[in-house]
Amino acid sequence: MLLDGFVTPQLATRFLAAPEALAVQVHIALVAISIGIQVLTRAGLLAIGVAFMAFAVALAFGKPSVRHARGLAAIGLLAGLLPAVFVLFGGVLLAPSNLLAIFAAQCVWHAGVAWRLFTHRADAETARAPAHALP
Repeated sequence: MLLDGFVTPQLATRFLAAPEALAVQVHIALVAISIGIQVLTRAGLLAIGVAFMAFAVALAFGKPSVRHARGLAAIGLLAGLLPAVFVLFGGVLLAPSNLLAIFAAQCVWHAGVAWRLFTHRADAETARAPAHALP
């Protein structure tokens, strides 16, 4: 994504008034950069999706006393699975509008995990306490 936002506009503006032979070469380079960005972005989104799903499965089947774990795990599975399915089977070019939808799904997961971390500190402290210290 960073290449798309920084490299592509720089190349385009530098060679805007270039001779036609040079413009053809720059066009080839821009197409190659575009393909690379698409492939690497898809790979990154898939890796993030797998990580979300793995964390969600661990959360769902982890310590049973964690409140809201299954609901939060369901959000994590959806936040990981839906973008992965879209990237794998959507067959569309990743554009800012598509990425915003994917990032919105990921934000729901991040917000859920943040909510869990900030509101359930007592669970974390109980989990760290030695077994003999629990009431």
